[in-house]
Amino acid sequence: MSLFFLFDECFVIVAKIKDLEREIESNATNSTLIETLKSEKAKLNKLIDKRIKGILLRSKAEWVEGSEKNSKYFCKF
Repeated sequence: MSLFFLFDECFVIVAKIKDLEREIESNATNSTLIETLKSEKAKLNKLIDKRIKGILLRSKAEWVEGSEKNSKYFCKF
């Protein structure tokens, strides 16, 4: 899954959440809307977690590839 796909999907879910919140304001007793809202928020949190894990993984990979190497001085100890 590409980063852009996750980014676009987050925007779609945020738009759904905003729409659901507006509908709930006008009809607060509808339990299916509330459950759908909870479900969409859970989806959004999963996507955010996935994106954060990807960012951390790429950061670690860049650090490993570009980090300083042990010098001869360090290896003598």
